[in-house]
Amino acid sequence: MRRLVQKHVRRVCQISVLMGLALWIVWSYPIGRVADAQTSTKRHLGLRIKLTDGPPELRSREVEADHAWIIKREFLTVVDEALAADLWQIEALCRRPSSGNGMLIKPGDARPKDALSIQLYAYYNSHPKKLAASYVIFQGESKTTPELAALGILPFELSVFDAIPITIGPDEKPPIRNMTHSLEILRLGRVFGHYELVLRNGSDHDVLNYALACPDGVFSIPNPVQHYIVGFTPPIRPGEVDEFTFGSGNVVDGEVSIVAVIFADGSTEGEPTACASLKAGYIGAGLAAGTVLSRTQYAVDAPDDELVAKLASAREELSSMPEAPDTETGLKLLRSKLPSFDDQFLSTLLGRLNEGYRGVRTVAPETVAAFMREAQETRHEDAPGRAPGTSPLRLRMNYFLVQLRVLAAAGGAVQRTSHNGEREVVAPK
Repeated sequence: MRRLVQKHVRRVCQISVLMGLALWIVWSYPIGRVADAQTSTKRHLGLRIKLTDGPPELRSREVEADHAWIIKREFLTVVDEALAADLWQIEALCRRPSSGNGMLIKPGDARPKDALSIQLYAYYNSHPKKLAASYVIFQGESKTTPELAALGILPFELSVFDAIPITIGPDEKPPIRNMTHSLEILRLGRVFGHYELVLRNGSDHDVLNYALACPDGVFSIPNPVQHYIVGFTPPIRPGEVDEFTFGSGNVVDGEVSIVAVIFADGSTEGEPTACASLKAGYIGAGLAAGTVLSRTQYAVDAPDDELVAKLASAREELSSMPEAPDTETGLKLLRSKLPSFDDQFLSTLLGRLNEGYRGVRTVAPETVAAFMREAQETRHEDAPGRAPGTSPLRLRMNYFLVQLRVLAAAGGAVQRTSHNGEREVVAPK
């Protein structure tokens, strides 16, 4: 899976308040989607830690992938008081090998989907923590931790397993309400303390995104537009399955509603005001994406010997983009794309529009800078026998442009050719 800046994880973002509930946009990553599937192929890997000390009910602990667990000193078996005199605790950090930097598996290696990278860190009272041990453990395998003996601690056992979600019946909480026709609910389950909603695109069109209304305080809020560009998230094709994970250990009693869906062509389906809020973010993102396209296409198309210079020039051009569209431009865009709403309501969507714009505006220069650094390091020499334009860097750059075009199309940005031959994006008349 392509990576540039941040790891590929599911993202959510609050976008408005609707009927007393917080409305959220769901930005999801590919999970081994299969057309016409009844469920997903996603693995729910976890790390099981088997200790030798402490209360019996606490000796076996299970940690979800991409999370950590702190093991306090009182739960460790000290075998050498001198070596362990200053030891405070051990942190077990488990991550998927595909989650980015810090993995034991090198970037050029095949990254297995059924393994976890484990790091054990020792914390001390009087000096900084240090890495005590690192492992890659495959599903179904177990390993002991002999390196801990050097810290005066009795080694314990680590194993990796695939957790099976517990299916929640239709009469159990939380209730799920579907206000769309295109998304089909396949299953609601619970695993590692959070909920997992499995959906399928039952329409004939690519689904770009969908929105849910949920009880307040259910989610954390990272930046979704940044994830979309950097993570290269593809649309959900007809018949494909997608997952949405929510909750953080507590039982969700209130109703969870699928309130809106947006398709790759920018059309929407669902509760009207929710669709408008969802669409507004894409209108802003599309405005920025069209501008980024007009300022980066020439650099991506540059020959190898000019690539670094052209990327540097494109990065400078992107840094001069306005921080956000002015109010009148934003309202023009909203009036054009959402003509059934009055200006009073549309003005409440300016924040969503600006969020979408700023997300692309922020990440685009960072992405181009990452391309430039890679071009400088590799000097972009195509390998013998490789067709021109098919190097990993070229493929990533072109896919970046593809995703920008997706955002521009979903937002309905209008492109025209200026007098100097360059394309620019303007608000529809």
